[in-house]
Amino acid sequence: MATIAGFTNVFEDLVLKHFFTSTAYTPPSTSLYVGLSSTVPTEETGTLNNVTEPTLAVSDYARVEVAMATGWTVSATAPTQVVNASDIVFPICTGSDYPASIVAVCIFDDSLANNGRLITAASCTATAIAVNQQAKILATKLKLTLT
Repeated sequence: MATIAGFTNVFEDLVLKHFFTSTAYTPPSTSLYVGLSSTVPTEETGTLNNVTEPTLAVSDYARVEVAMATGWTVSATAPTQVVNASDIVFPICTGSDYPASIVAVCIFDDSLANNGRLITAASCTATAIAVNQQAKILATKLKLTLT
């Protein structure tokens, strides 16, 4: 199970400005994107300078789009938690093995491999993905809780 490790400073700034100033935060229109990293990123920035995603050219990796309206379940009890409503299934690794074990899951506001990280959730165990395998986060196993 992956649990929240932190918001990026960029996302924290957006949320605080939204609630405490007249600067409105406009969320992504319909989806968030879940990605994998072989390093545990720090919260210092919303860019990818400290995220190590597998490369598309090497392993057919791609972030997975998760609809905001139907892809997440928000609990009705304290502490409020958000979990993935269904399995998040990454493409089958076809080119070659992912170059390193996956140790973190990140949530992005876009599908592009250059920016947009909002949240990092650290994984419990390092997971290697080889050719003809695919990464999968089972329903309810990506749990986000603010404490």
